[in-house]
Amino acid sequence: FAILDATPCTGKYAHFHAGKNAPTLWCDGRPFLVDSGCCSYDDPDFQQWFKQPEAHSTLLVNGQGDGVLQGRYSWNLSPEHAVVPDAPALEERSSAPGWEGVVWTRALELEHSRAVICDQVRAPESKNCTFLFILAPEAECRIMETEILLDNGGTILRLTWEADAPVRWESLPGKVFREFRKLESTRLAAHLAGDNIHFRLTAECVSASQAKQPSSQSHDSCIKG
Repeated sequence: FAILDATPCTGKYAHFHAGKNAPTLWCDGRPFLVDSGCCSYDDPDFQQWFKQPEAHSTLLVNGQGDGVLQGRYSWNLSPEHAVVPDAPALEERSSAPGWEGVVWTRALELEHSRAVICDQVRAPESKNCTFLFILAPEAECRIMETEILLDNGGTILRLTWEADAPVRWESLPGKVFREFRKLESTRLAAHLAGDNIHFRLTAECVSASQAKQPSSQSHDSCIKG
């Protein structure tokens, strides 16, 4: 099960959270990539965390997300979001600091037990780009040199990647709101730099025995240009 946040409802007083183009991904009935959710509007974390880009599986450019919030409800800066004509992809621009001239395209493809997230970031000059992925609180994470293994109750999701720039992974603390309470979670961050970045993340549901074997995958790019 996989979905991609394609809602175009942004604007100064729009009822949305920053951090667009975020995927949600389940495997064998268990969550792996999730939305952070939303707490009570009276909770300071409402504007300080859950509405912020950093709480979503999205892109940061030079450390800045795609929206700038003032107070609880007023977006000083928000993204422009559209479906790419004749392509199964979403395209985003933003007036947030550091995003000037940046065009981010994200596509999601599904095939049996595999999901592929394809990103392209085009910019007028080199940018430091960070792709964030919000993990379900139950998911245990092991980062290795060529793959990442996520384990949720014995169901294993293998993450592999291809890029035209060096990739540095790290795990960061996070939190999600579920069943009326906050839960600690992990965020995966992939760091790359360049002015025309292609990044392809493949998530494949595998057995415990398969997880011990090297992965094999296609090297075709799903975003051209």
